[in-house]
Amino acid sequence: MEQQGRVGKGRPSPPRRRGFLAGIAADLADFAESVGNVVSSAGELLLDNELRRKGADVIRQEASKTINEAQRGLEAGAGRVQQGARARIGAGAQKLQSVLRNIERQIQDFQRQQQQRDLQSELEHHQKLPVDIQIGDQVYEDMPQQMRSRFWYVLLERPDLVQALSRRGHMPSRPGSVAPLSASAGPSAEGGSTAAGAAAEAGDDTLQSLVEHLSQVSLDASRAAQASVFQAMLHEVPWVQGEGMPQDIDPHGQYAQLLAAGCGAVEDVIVRDVPRTFPEHPLFATRDGQQRLLRLLKAYAAADPEVGYCQGMAFPAGVLLMYLPEEHAFRLFQRMMLSGPTLRRLYLPGLDFLKLELSRFELLLSTHAPQLHQHLLDAGLPALLYAAQWLMTAYACPFPIHVAARVIDVLLQADDEALLLRLGLAVMAALQQGLLELDDFEALITHLKVKPLSWPMHMHRKDLDIMLPNESAASNTQS
Repeated sequence: MEQQGRVGKGRPSPPRRRGFLAGIAADLADFAESVGNVVSSAGELLLDNELRRKGADVIRQEASKTINEAQRGLEAGAGRVQQGARARIGAGAQKLQSVLRNIERQIQDFQRQQQQRDLQSELEHHQKLPVDIQIGDQVYEDMPQQMRSRFWYVLLERPDLVQALSRRGHMPSRPGSVAPLSASAGPSAEGGSTAAGAAAEAGDDTLQSLVEHLSQVSLDASRAAQASVFQAMLHEVPWVQGEGMPQDIDPHGQYAQLLAAGCGAVEDVIVRDVPRTFPEHPLFATRDGQQRLLRLLKAYAAADPEVGYCQGMAFPAGVLLMYLPEEHAFRLFQRMMLSGPTLRRLYLPGLDFLKLELSRFELLLSTHAPQLHQHLLDAGLPALLYAAQWLMTAYACPFPIHVAARVIDVLLQADDEALLLRLGLAVMAALQQGLLELDDFEALITHLKVKPLSWPMHMHRKDLDIMLPNESAASNTQS
């Protein structure tokens, strides 16, 4: 026992090791060595060799079990420490990620709100630009846009006035250009004059002045019809100053019922096409504008399952939405599709009527511009590759929007099946010289699609006037 004491007390203490786990491991090693020494000392007290051997084995086994249990306990404790550290680090990382996501959302919200403000500002700018409006046999230049909104509303709600305007003799070959107000008598819209801008904001004052002007002169049948239209525009349109017409949809009306009915599989096609329709215009750069157009086209597809939806339809529908509330735009779109020089036939399955119109266009072009017609054919450029888009979009693509708006003015008033073809011939006449100087297919098709966008306003006005020919020209175009 004295020797055991010397062994236990006489051994110098181990050097201090760095680290908590390293220190524990060293203590275990010392403990194991001490157990071994104890076993050896105890063995000296036993006289029987076999008993001494068994006793030593039992002591070693128990000591080994104790050491193993201690080791496992230390490892479990170290694991808990590590898990706790990981949990704290993980919680910190998650909190940091949450903060970063929140900051990112706030930045995105700010950018979205800023984009919406920019689009709203751009839309308000668009709405202040002056426009030309065809009313009967007169073109009213540089008018406020709300004039067209009111005019189209009257055409929708007062079919008797439509008949008065479209009566034979009211739409002659060269419509007069009228700017009865001093505010609108300045340069055309292309110049962006201050006077024209002032006219664009005049609104009720413009209409009141027109009514007063017409009341002071002797009126023929055409001017009398226009005077009636202006009176209706002034007094019968539900216009709220600064807001325009109410945007509410009648929940019990035809439009709401068609939307509830759905349009079936064609909806997928409409959904794909809507973002491609006037993407540069601030109204359709917004989700709200795109949803209006989507609903209008779905409602028409439900109302006319034979046609359903066809590419090109979205453009005239979009032009209507630029000036009218959604439900009114739908009703006027139906009118334009189903009466007068109907657009509907262009969209029928198989596109047979469109092919017929393109054949007529080729024939007319070969008659009025034979050299140009042959030049385009030699380059592999039939009318299908350029004029089909003109007809199917009512000249909304690739022409400026104001061209399509005035085309729609005439479509809603004149019962003339050839007016779209006449406009196409006028465009080709204006493009002829430049096209004859080009031989390459790509250069020709680019010129056809891009050049009209650079034309000044007076060139578009000249072409649009040709939509309304004299009777002899009309008979030649109809043939």
